[in-house]
Parts: sequence; C-alpha cells; structure tokens
Amino acid sequence: MFYKIGFVLSIVTILVSALFHSSTPQAADTALSTQSPHPKDFSKWFIENETSVWSPVERLIVETAISNALDALSDAGLDGEALLGGFRFERFAGEYANDKKGKIALTYFEAQKIVLSDSIFLPENVFYIYHELGHVIDYRSGNELNTKFHELTLQIDGVTARHDWTTAQGFFLRGQAHVHKPEATADAFALWVYVDYMGNPVPEFPHMPENGDPDAIVRVYQEALALVF
Repeated sequence: MFYKIGFVLSIVTILVSALFHSSTPQAADTALSTQSPHPKDFSKWFIENETSVWSPVERLIVETAISNALDALSDAGLDGEALLGGFRFERFAGEYANDKKGKIALTYFEAQKIVLSDSIFLPENVFYIYHELGHVIDYRSGNELNTKFHELTLQIDGVTARHDWTTAQGFFLRGQAHVHKPEATADAFALWVYVDYMGNPVPEFPHMPENGDPDAIVRVYQEALALVF
C-alpha cells in the first residue's frame, strides 16, 4: 500500500468534523467559507441552478474527491481528464438521490452527471463519491474494465465464483457488490483512491464478509486498469 496523506486530507477532515458538529447550517458555512486549497478551477464539474445548490463544504468535499481521483490516475500513468471529464455533479436536497429510496448517489451515464443527496456528505458515506467515479471509468472503458477485473479475480488460486453474476470470494466488501459485479468494480476504484491512495480506513459496511481482502482488490484493479487502458 502507498499513502498520500497531506494538507488536503487534513483540511477535509477538519472541515467535515466542523460541519457535523456545528449547531446550525449557517454557522457551519460561515466557519467553512475558507478558500479551496485546490489550484484548479473545478466549476466545470458542478451543476449549479435553483435546485442544485452547494454549500462551501460540500463543494470542497467533491473537489477533493475529483482532485484525488485525477492525481491517482495520473500517478498510474493514465489521463484522468479523459476518463472522468465531461461528467458533472448535481446536488439533490433530500435524503436519497432524486428521491429513490436507498440511493444516496446515482450516476446517469447518458446525461453525464452524478446526483448526490444530503446523505452522501455524512463522513461515513464520502467513500461513495469515489465509488460513483469508479462507475464512470468503467463506463468509459465500455465496461471492459469490469470484465477484465473479474476475469483476473478468477485466475487467482483458490478463488471461485458460484455463478456468472457473482463476484469471486475475497473481492467484494458489500453484499450488493457480491451479487452485482459492476458494484464490486466501482468499489475497487474507491478502495484504491480513498483508502490506498489517501490512507483513509476501509469503511464498515453492513454484512461485510470476513474474507474480503482490500489489498488484493486494489492490486487486481490496478492490474485490470493497466491492461484495459
């Protein structure tokens, strides 16, 4: 594993903590109205209108996710702008994205947008912003990345999948990723950037399997990336 814990991560940790311990949203935004530490102009990544309204901390959290993803892809020798560019984030004011129960973030491939709900900004859910970016990269590969990732998992000794539609044992961390392969592939990207690259702990998921191997997931995902792109 390699870690890239620096100023940006510290700022985000402080800001997220401040947001969720502030007594009012207004007070939180006042405390968090600091200048973004990112040198790039991220305005092209955001949909802003009367229904898609962002607080300073929400913008900073998303900017940080984009910046981390682009940096990780660049360090891996890939063009992150080509893989992620064109997609934009839309803010939805509600517990679930577009009021779809249980969905705190949704990616619309044809419209090239990622919809984020209120819930995505809870500290335990920020992982899923990276997860949605993982879906975008798979989409840009024509889903070849998903196919290659799962082919590689089956080449490892002792690893088998019970059905064509299930993820091999050890290569998923969530129940949904076990029975839906693209979810496992998107999780693998998030594990790489959010956990391996930035040094955050692996989130705790409901019904998390005991034999999930984050290191192996990241290693195989990086191999799949190199083969596909």
